Amino acid sequence: MKLTVIIFLTLIVGFTSGYIFSNKRNLSDAHEWIELGLSSHKGYSWTSKALLESDIQIPEIKALSGKVKFLDSIENGSDELVLGYIVSVDIDSLDLEAVPAKYKQEIQWDNGWTTEPIKEVTYQVRFEFILKDSDGFFLSTVSGSDQFVTSGKINMIQGKVVDEVSLSLSKRVSEITFTMQFLKCETCKLESP
Repeated sequence: MKLTVIIFLTLIVGFTSGYIFSNKRNLSDAHEWIELGLSSHKGYSWTSKALLESDIQIPEIKALSGKVKFLDSIENGSDELVLGYIVSVDIDSLDLEAVPAKYKQEIQWDNGWTTEPIKEVTYQVRFEFILKDSDGFFLSTVSGSDQFVTSGKINMIQGKVVDEVSLSLSKRVSEITFTMQFLKCETCKLESP
């Protein structure tokens, strides 16, 4: 009887350890950095608002790259994961000759504040990540929260996507591409009093 109980307990401990170890191994594999590819030739697009309401054109995007990894959800016991990302956006300096005159002069506001002439332009952007399986088939699209990029520098942006991804879906992902969508020109909001 004692031998049967010992064998039974040993089997339970063995199966439990094997299950925990296999899940931990899969989770650690899912938590590795994945280099991003661009989802289109240039890797960025414009909303109609950004095109129609912007009187300052963003300078050339010299380089756009990044990496992502799946992160554990903040909620304990959840099998949902969050996609974390680090993206680098290298933007050329603003050509001040092509900027409308209203941005080239100092503005005195009624409250005593002064706005200096602009030197660079800032746009609000959003990153969209396209998850694909090993055969290149589409699985899902997830989006990050709104971010800001400024011309004349390399913008390093770190964030997390808004929507969670299930553990089972993350295990099927073998390729992630992304695009940066220009939402609106922040500098273009400048209006004189």
